[in-house]
Amino acid sequence: MDLGELEIEILAIFKEIKSGTAADVLGRLRERRETAYSTVITTLERLHRKGFLARRSEKWRGGARHVFSVSGNVDQQREIVHRALDRLLDAFGPVAVSAIHERIDNTSSERVEELKRAVTSRRKR
Repeated sequence: MDLGELEIEILAIFKEIKSGTAADVLGRLRERRETAYSTVITTLERLHRKGFLARRSEKWRGGARHVFSVSGNVDQQREIVHRALDRLLDAFGPVAVSAIHERIDNTSSERVEELKRAVTSRRKR
């Protein structure tokens, strides 16, 4: 199961906001690109069907709306990353490895420490 560019961008938004509606996501997306509300709804529903987002309904303005949040399926997330890395390595070999190392080297020390804590926490589970 692959993810498209917009799906990845929306998942990154949920990493920041934790949970939100289509309108919340649209507001964040419009800071970066012009996107239609219907496109956001469709993409959120697709991510929900794929298991990346959980969805709940809540009463709102005399009706209901959906609030989405990251599902927390780490195995599924890991599988997507593995496939993406495999494709990069197959296509670019040593250049991909070099680029990954460069990216890590250029990551702030605070971010590196945050990632180390996350990895350590996952290993303890």
